[in-house]
Amino acid sequence: MNIVITKPIQGGGTTKGMAIAQNTIERGGLAIYSTQTLNTIEEDAVNKAKEQIDSNNIILARDLKSMSVEKEDWAGKLIIYNKHANYAPKMFQVAALAMDRNLYRANIHDEYDADSIGYDYIASVKKDQNLNALATMCTDNFCISATNFAGAITDWEWDDWHHIEPTEEYLGFKDCELLGATTHDISTLVEGEITGMIKSFLERYWKEGILIRTERFRASHELIKNNIEELGIPATIINTDNKNSAKD
Repeated sequence: MNIVITKPIQGGGTTKGMAIAQNTIERGGLAIYSTQTLNTIEEDAVNKAKEQIDSNNIILARDLKSMSVEKEDWAGKLIIYNKHANYAPKMFQVAALAMDRNLYRANIHDEYDADSIGYDYIASVKKDQNLNALATMCTDNFCISATNFAGAITDWEWDDWHHIEPTEEYLGFKDCELLGATTHDISTLVEGEITGMIKSFLERYWKEGILIRTERFRASHELIKNNIEELGIPATIINTDNKNSAKD
């Protein structure tokens, strides 16, 4: 079956995907969770998985390269696959073994709309070719996203649809409050000595949740995090496309 799962932006898709994985594990099946190629997103998926699933049952696709997969018992396991083409051969091997052993196989495809999933015509993009091939080897495909245009135009027929309802505490873009900040105000987040206006805003609203997206690189985000924490305000880094740390 092909099941589409819609949700608000940052609305619990990963948590839902891991719940599906846990249900698969409980029935003695193999769960495959496909996430984005960024290491930080993969790390987030692992952390969300550990909230519901025993760490002994969680395997990263990258670790398959050093394993004798044919000797492993894949019943009750979760593989987190960051869609990297280098890991695809081992993923196919594991899926084939699970098929031969008649295991239930759940393919949980997070942010599927970023890929060409379910199209009869597949462009010469290795990642998309691998993801579509893997989907054909699974019992059920769960496709999760907040933006589902790809799901509307795919050649797949959807067998079921679920929507994740946000909790009362959920804050979306409609809840955003505009802050009139200058370039200097923003730059002090990185440079230190945060201006009074930014400081007041952080102190007033941090308990409600503030998302800061002013820099591209992780090193800059680490500086922002440290400067905010010096104000006595907790901060964390979510996803960036550069893994270099400030220490490097």
